[in-house]
Amino acid sequence: MEEVGMLHIFDKIPTSLPSGNTTLGKRTQEQNLKYKTRKAMINCGFTEVINFSFTGTKSLDKLGIPFTHPWREQIKILNPLRDELSLMRTTVVPGLLETAAKNISRRSLDLALFEQGYVYLPKDKDMSSLPDEQYKIAGLATGSLSKTWNQPQTMMDFYFVKGALEYLFADLGIKEYTFVPEQGLPFMHPGRTAHIIVSGKVAGYVGEIHPDVVEAYELPAKTYIFELDASCLFEASDLKVKFTAVPRFPAVVRDVALVVDEDVPVEKVYRRIQKAGGELLREVKLFDLYQGTQVAAGKKSIAFSLVYQSAERTLTDDEVLKLHEAIKKTLDQEFGAELRK
Repeated sequence: MEEVGMLHIFDKIPTSLPSGNTTLGKRTQEQNLKYKTRKAMINCGFTEVINFSFTGTKSLDKLGIPFTHPWREQIKILNPLRDELSLMRTTVVPGLLETAAKNISRRSLDLALFEQGYVYLPKDKDMSSLPDEQYKIAGLATGSLSKTWNQPQTMMDFYFVKGALEYLFADLGIKEYTFVPEQGLPFMHPGRTAHIIVSGKVAGYVGEIHPDVVEAYELPAKTYIFELDASCLFEASDLKVKFTAVPRFPAVVRDVALVVDEDVPVEKVYRRIQKAGGELLREVKLFDLYQGTQVAAGKKSIAFSLVYQSAERTLTDDEVLKLHEAIKKTLDQEFGAELRK
């Protein structure tokens, strides 16, 4: 092009400004969600780790995964670094457990770790097509939460991890989620594990590691993990910020206390109260849970604080009483609840 210009003479070539459409550089929706997930976990006190996407058969053996389990259908690497890293991972959990075990062996006993990464699931047995790459979010917590001179020692437990997940869901704008007891995972403690349901789909699990797995990895007895399918979270997320005016009219607070069977999830009762209360029920809070001598065997006492409020008018006593009684009647019919005065 330069030679042609020299022959033609540069002065004969008119000047012009370059033209074209400009674009604003920014993260995609998926990148933004991944970034917010990372920030949310860090805000909850977790430290991000990055492990190999490679693993070996022994990692699943330590977890007690049956040979018929889908996680056993792993993709073999043709030129592995070593035998322990000869397969593509189908779960993020073993890497987190190994990282925790290395830290604990070096006397780093208080750990809150998380990892975001892909797992690789084969689409067919002969590996003739590319694998299904699923993005996962997993975390681990064990040890003490605080050991400062002016703060009591607090151990990280199931509710610490559950609280971190609730913070994550709130940050991603996820409103429809619940935790349902689960006993079908071989590497999780029976009775101390829950499935995480997001918008009606099973998005993952959270709970305490099984004692056999704890022993295999030489971890503390109370070690908790979670693993989530990021696609379920991202589908349910809503990052639109909505503002509402501060209520001008006063709120009315009423309590409801009831005795139910001990196997009735509090979450289920909570959701039922919300649904029965409708638009005028602004807030529901659990403030008491009791099992003891004053309650019959196989029962538990739970109490909620209910806040009624309208954005358009001041509610009357009769209006609140009618709605409150309707909620109590619904709880009695659905759960056989014994209402306490």
